[in-house]
Amino acid sequence: MPGYSIGIDPVRKRCCQAVESFRPGEVVLSEDAYECVLSSDQCSNYCHHTFTSSTHLLRCTGCKFARYASKEAQRAAWKNGHQQECAALRACGRIPPATIRLAARIYWKQLRLGGDGALPHSIESLEHHWDDLDDDRKQSYAQMAIVTREYMKGSDTRIQDAKDVAYLLARFACNNHTICDDELRAKGVGIYPLGAMLNHSCTPNTMQSFSGSRIVFRAVQHIPAGAEATIAYVELAATRAERRAMLKANYFFDIDADQETCAADIPKEVRLDDTLMLELFDRRSMTMDEHDPELTCVDSDTGSGANAVRVQAEERSTFFDEETEAGPSQAPAGQGNWEVKVQCWGAACLQGGEVRNGPTTQAVAVAWRLATIVRLHASASDLVSQGRASEACDMIATALQSMEDMQVLKQKHIWRMRLLEVQLRAAIECGNRWDLALDAARSLLPFYSWLYPKVWPNLGLHLAALAKIAALLELFDEAATHAEAAAGILRITHPEGQIVQEMLQLWHDANAELNANAEE
Repeated sequence: MPGYSIGIDPVRKRCCQAVESFRPGEVVLSEDAYECVLSSDQCSNYCHHTFTSSTHLLRCTGCKFARYASKEAQRAAWKNGHQQECAALRACGRIPPATIRLAARIYWKQLRLGGDGALPHSIESLEHHWDDLDDDRKQSYAQMAIVTREYMKGSDTRIQDAKDVAYLLARFACNNHTICDDELRAKGVGIYPLGAMLNHSCTPNTMQSFSGSRIVFRAVQHIPAGAEATIAYVELAATRAERRAMLKANYFFDIDADQETCAADIPKEVRLDDTLMLELFDRRSMTMDEHDPELTCVDSDTGSGANAVRVQAEERSTFFDEETEAGPSQAPAGQGNWEVKVQCWGAACLQGGEVRNGPTTQAVAVAWRLATIVRLHASASDLVSQGRASEACDMIATALQSMEDMQVLKQKHIWRMRLLEVQLRAAIECGNRWDLALDAARSLLPFYSWLYPKVWPNLGLHLAALAKIAALLELFDEAATHAEAAAGILRITHPEGQIVQEMLQLWHDANAELNANAEE
């Protein structure tokens, strides 16, 4: 008997409830994907059937796209959908993005099971939020549905109505799970009808990992019987306002829906130039989490703050460009037109402390400087993606110095964290700037310890990175400390992962070095 049940909450609708208590690290539920596909950029790295990595993958001689870890995996894949997929890929001539390939596999599966291709109830009952979509997104899904139907014709002429396909694609946007490796690197996407029942919480009590393509939800804190099991739909290292915006845009619910409608939802806009908008908010009516005042601090005496977001212009790519995951700043920063919106509040930013009076000189200065930092962050991220990591390191150093010169942004501002994240990635990519990598990793640790739960994979993996860098620089005491802390977290979140064994071995080796040095 499973340790969970699917219940109905009057506000959150369907939800997953624990029927027994769970300790940290215990599996609350697990599920095989109803269907899943690899991302196009990972198709040569993993077996298309087992989703496991291998140094020697067998390529399908028909489509020359799919790869398999063994003959057995190849035969199993042929029976489970690749026969139809192979024919469609050969007829198509180009590799469709993951979303289209996933939709096609679901319909082919229904046809193989002897039906007319109609979706099973477990998927049909998932929310698609079609009525909540704007016209542009509806049009995009409709066009993608046409492309999906054309792709499927290469294998089977029994095709579903375009409207039904569009609804399925809309379901994907708010129900799919990105399949990741143990270090949270995305490798594919899958639909998990049971996994889609877990609701979001900004303080989740479970997290998901993957064994091949099987999703596993583990408790990260004690879950008493009767409690709801929850996960995080969005990045937790963000302000409440940022998480709220991401959830409203992608999942169509408001984490502050139980709060009274307030003036904070209707900012006063002041355009500073074609690519910079200043938005003024009433701080008194804004909902903030515990750390948000420091993450956005401009003036602690008056409770004034500022944050910035990058808004991508609406530009439609071709449907054969690989799609990006929902979330903040996931699209390549240098592509398309975009602007920066800087949000300010508090007496230091509002004349007379009132929105209607307009911004102070300080608010305008903060807006320009924050916009510069956001643009430097975007450009540096692009440089890392282009293999120009050393240039990115120098650019981030300039941005961090700009923040030092800008006394109005404090040490714990969230954009400092984001600059440090790019600096760490760039320094590691360089392969010869380990001192810089260590400094960035050390500076990030207080942010992550602050913003993530005590047991959370991102925190554990950051500690693991710190341990590896410290060991490389022969700082064995620091390496041992971080390796032990990383193993303590990751043995709960990824108990079967290779990274846990790596940390235990690193801890052992670092202590051996310390003991040897003490004896000299």
